[in-house]
Formats: sequence, C-alpha cells, structure tokens
Amino acid sequence: HHSLALHRTDANASDDRRIGLTVAYMDAHSKYIGKEPIPQFELVSGQAYEGCV
Repeated sequence: HHSLALHRTDANASDDRRIGLTVAYMDAHSKYIGKEPIPQFELVSGQAYEGCV
C-alpha cells in the first residue's frame, strides 16, 4: 500500500516501546515538489542526480 496511507493501531498496553518503520523506494530522477523544508532522502543504491531526491 502507499506510504502515505493512514494507519491505526490500539494503544500500547505493554511496558515495551512500539517501533515503526516505513520504507518507500523511488526513482533517483524523482524531484520533490512539496513545501519547504525539503525532507532528507537516503540514497541506498545507484547514482544521485543534481536537483533530484
């Protein structure tokens, strides 16, 4: 499903902290068109391109 899909879960009833992780892959030629500040994106493979995320 989409990384911006809303998610919900019941309250954490344990003494342990709850951990969440989201991974969203995108093409290295993608450009950010949202509002400032621009989020930081981590390049995990391949080549970075100037002006792209």
